[in-house]
Amino acid sequence: LDAFAFASRKEPDAMNLRMVECRGCGVLFATPAPTPEDLANLYRSASFDTADAGDAAARTYAGLVDGIAGRMPNRDGALDIGTGTGSFLAELLARGWTNVRGVEPSEAPVAMARPEVRGLIIPEVFRDGMFGDERFRLVTCFQTMEHVPDPLALARSVRATLKPGGAFMVVVHDRRFWLNRVLGRRSPIMDIEHLQLFCPRSLMRLLHQAGYQGVEVRPVTNAYPLEYWVRLLPLPRSANALVQRVPGPLRKRMVRVSVGNLIGLGGCEEGSVHISCQTGRGTRCHSRPGDGAYLGIDCKR
Repeated sequence: LDAFAFASRKEPDAMNLRMVECRGCGVLFATPAPTPEDLANLYRSASFDTADAGDAAARTYAGLVDGIAGRMPNRDGALDIGTGTGSFLAELLARGWTNVRGVEPSEAPVAMARPEVRGLIIPEVFRDGMFGDERFRLVTCFQTMEHVPDPLALARSVRATLKPGGAFMVVVHDRRFWLNRVLGRRSPIMDIEHLQLFCPRSLMRLLHQAGYQGVEVRPVTNAYPLEYWVRLLPLPRSANALVQRVPGPLRKRMVRVSVGNLIGLGGCEEGSVHISCQTGRGTRCHSRPGDGAYLGIDCKR
């Protein structure tokens, strides 16, 4: 393993940990998994290969937040876990959010952050109680839950940091999306960084078990530059080289595609928030508060 292995948004490298499926909730999880200490060291020194994709993702996710912000009491207090270069923090500030914070363990993206948001980023791994008595109206965690050793503990810690009427918004890969099934181990989501891979059922159970109310899970459509989508495909390097010869405007053209990502939303109170934005095809998914969940959670069917 080198600094590139745990870089965000890198090209597929055909490496993944041994994954086991939970027959109760459908989550895939790595066993054995790296220790939290090893992960902290790996992410601290990880490289960062592009900021363009992060900026594009930030715009998509900011649109999702716009869909729930109208039902919140105000826009005071937001935390983004796994914020990278802080592009999403900039989007929140532009939309009138105040007291915005970010957490990012990797040094490289923090160093690349724009001056106006760099001071808002804490260069550490998110941990329980790290903000003391400070509370947030919104906590987000985009494409990060797959990377943490204990996602249930993280979700519970986030729940404790929310203000009344607050919400936790998470985006993860859907391992059961048709394209990921077809590609199998060649899918970009089969990555050595991923300690678990969710499906709608397992994500809903996780959020319920962590104590959230009004849990919703839906597919989300992402928009990235054409060249980024090509990088993710299991194509020969020669194909990627050809794309680099395409004129810049076409290569940078934004393409909106549904590739099997899920948005999950949970609130502190029943009915406090719901996903009202266009997130992709498919109907809203709900699970019952009594359902089980993930790994250390009751997974009885």
